[in-house]
Amino acid sequence: MRKIDRDIIKYTLLILFLTTSILSCKKRYEDGPFISCRTPQQRLEGTWQVISYKINDTESLQLYMDSCGCGLQFLRKIGFHEDNEVFFKDCGNFHAFFNFTDNKNNLQFLSNTLIYAYPHFNSPMTESESTWIILRLTNKELSMSTNFNNKYYYIKLKKINDK
Repeated sequence: MRKIDRDIIKYTLLILFLTTSILSCKKRYEDGPFISCRTPQQRLEGTWQVISYKINDTESLQLYMDSCGCGLQFLRKIGFHEDNEVFFKDCGNFHAFFNFTDNKNNLQFLSNTLIYAYPHFNSPMTESESTWIILRLTNKELSMSTNFNNKYYYIKLKKINDK
């Protein structure tokens, strides 16, 4: 086999590999990154700060901060029970479990403690079960929305720590 033929085969395989890699790391969320080779789970893990909380398109961050004011920490526990947990930081010892649903386009939160911790805060964040549509999930930014009690909720978070 001639050297030119080997070079053509090498370049063809390299281009095929790169094309396959790029196509497997495609955009998942409407406002998400075009290419990301980190899984949604890997991008979600870490400590997040709430920077916007809207109810029916009205900024309500101060209401959120006055009512519970928590940051969120998403963890994946590996062991006997592989549960994904989210801790509500600086708000006591409250946590919920989360799962990706609808082909990882939604986040579902399950909890039995938050509704009792914040009975005056009527929000999908404190319900025993809520499902949020992921609008944007990058390594540093997360935004989600949901409908609850005939109101539209939007939350935007900024990652402050990877673990």
